[in-house]
Amino acid sequence: EHLVAMPLLDIMKIHSGTIEEVLSNGWSVPFVEQSDGVSDKGERHANNATELINQWERMVVVDFSPGVGGMKKESELLEVVNNIMGDIQDMAEIGYLRRDGSEYEDNLLREESLNNIPAISEIFSITASNLKNTSEEGRNSRVEFWRRTFVQGIESEHGCSEMFSTLFVKPRAGYYSFDL
Repeated sequence: EHLVAMPLLDIMKIHSGTIEEVLSNGWSVPFVEQSDGVSDKGERHANNATELINQWERMVVVDFSPGVGGMKKESELLEVVNNIMGDIQDMAEIGYLRRDGSEYEDNLLREESLNNIPAISEIFSITASNLKNTSEEGRNSRVEFWRRTFVQGIESEHGCSEMFSTLFVKPRAGYYSFDL
């Protein structure tokens, strides 16, 4: 008997249907047009756009790979999650700074000792394989989707900082995974 181990590509680690669900209309942040506070029937009502957005909440389940989960205390899990989130934000900032390419950004990377850390787009298998290919015809729609998602999202100037500041982590039983 023998056992064959095969590494999973990062895209294979995402649960089936997650991307489609996140991109669906049901996941969209509610958009409420600004109004003058008066309904069609002449009734006064409060503009509740902020309230609707504050109540908007979605959840993604994150599972740890074998050997990482099963911590003894919630504080251990939260420490791992905080480290992961910090690494993701650092790699996102690096992606933005490298794409911007100014001398200021090069100095900042050196000062922050982030010079040898890869950008998310450099380590994500779908976008990493096509980083050198800059022609539109050489990219397929899936690669272009992920590239655009990084450029406009986490690797943009804003770095999705508002999203990261409002994330809530809920540990799952046994500390092998968590809801985000």
